[in-house]
Amino acid sequence: MKKKDQRLHREPDPRVRRSLVMGLATSALLVAGALTVVGIRVEQIHIAYRLDAIKTDRGRAEDRIRQLEIEVATLSSPSRIEARARQIGLVAAGRDQIRLAKEYVAGGTGLAADTTRAASLRGARPPNAMARIAASMRTRVRTAASFTAPAASSVVSAG
Repeated sequence: MKKKDQRLHREPDPRVRRSLVMGLATSALLVAGALTVVGIRVEQIHIAYRLDAIKTDRGRAEDRIRQLEIEVATLSSPSRIEARARQIGLVAAGRDQIRLAKEYVAGGTGLAADTTRAASLRGARPPNAMARIAASMRTRVRTAASFTAPAASSVVSAG
């Protein structure tokens, strides 16, 4: 009789398999958590760069606004407008060339003639506000109306 090969046969232990699966699952969860934290940190850095860029753009815009405000103030000054008007040949308007709008003529049909409405408007604003508005309107009217093109006859005779 021949001897058969006898091998030892061991039954697999279910506890070992269970602990191996639990170890792999735990490792997978830890790796997933670490990748999530890294992804969030990378996104945070991208957002920080974008925020810095936006702040820089805002600073540039504010500087540009300040420059434009200064430019507007310079260009709209009455003395500059007067000098520029004289450069291009405009002359001071004569009394007969200036006309006031009906709203500002006391005998007309505009706001100045409607004394009850004018009085109610005066009562609605503080006195110093009315004075500022009137001064502003006088300056605008003077600036706009004080220069006119020379008369056509003077242009023809000069040429």
